[in-house]
Amino acid sequence: MRAFLVYNAARLGLFLIALGLLYLIGVGGLMLWALALIISGIASYIVLSRLRDRVSQSVNGRVQRATAKATDIKQRIEEGARVEDEDETPAAAAAKRS
Repeated sequence: MRAFLVYNAARLGLFLIALGLLYLIGVGGLMLWALALIISGIASYIVLSRLRDRVSQSVNGRVQRATAKATDIKQRIEEGARVEDEDETPAAAAAKRS
């Protein structure tokens, strides 16, 4: 989560820097916002590649942990169902019917 916040704060910082520089050179209106977005996007792609890799690794780790946890829960449910099925012997099934 920390890597995600740092990466997004850095992207916001790059956007604000680009916005400020473009404003100082006289760009205004919608063109100011569009150019700032494009310039900051290109700059973040180049400058923030290490941070982006950290965010990617963090997200990947979270997904793997969630998948492992879901698999564990599924296995426990299946094991419980198997044990319940084994507990029901033919004699117990016959007693339930009568």
